[in-house]
Formats: sequence, structure tokens, C-alpha cells
Amino acid sequence: MQWDQYNSEKAIMRAGKLFLFKIFSKYLVDDVLSGDDALKILDTLGIPINIIKLLANSHGLTVDQEEFEKLYIHRERSIACATPKCEAEC
Repeated sequence: MQWDQYNSEKAIMRAGKLFLFKIFSKYLVDDVLSGDDALKILDTLGIPINIIKLLANSHGLTVDQEEFEKLYIHRERSIACATPKCEAEC
């Protein structure tokens, strides 16, 4: 799927609803969206982290960028290690 304007607008609207839900949920700690939640938004909706941070900021939230980066790197390494040619390196 290409990230065209139509798809991005639809995804941003869905993410906006998710942020509104998160604002009132018990999972927010000090108005911070966890890196885990940011990665879930990326994985499920395909919204890039820069857009996630923009949406979070528009709702008065911040994103735990450090946690997000650690989880993202871990996920990418896990995917890479699942391929036969990389098993020896992992």
C-alpha cells in the first residue's frame, strides 16, 4: 500500500481517535504515550513515528521516544534473525 494522501488522512483520523481514547485511559502516565503504544500504532495503522509524535503533541502528549527506539530496534533485529541467512549472526 502506498502512503498517499487519502490513506494518510484516513489513518490519521483513526490515530486521532486512538489518541483521544488514550487521553482518558489509565495507560497514560504523566501525559506520555509509551514507546510500546507508539510502536503498536506504527504496526497496526502504519503511521510513521513523526506523525505519531505530531498527533501526540496536538493532544498535549509526548511520546517516549527512547522506549520506542529500543523496541523498534529489538523488533527489527528479531525479524532479521528469523531469516535463515542471519541465524548464525544472532
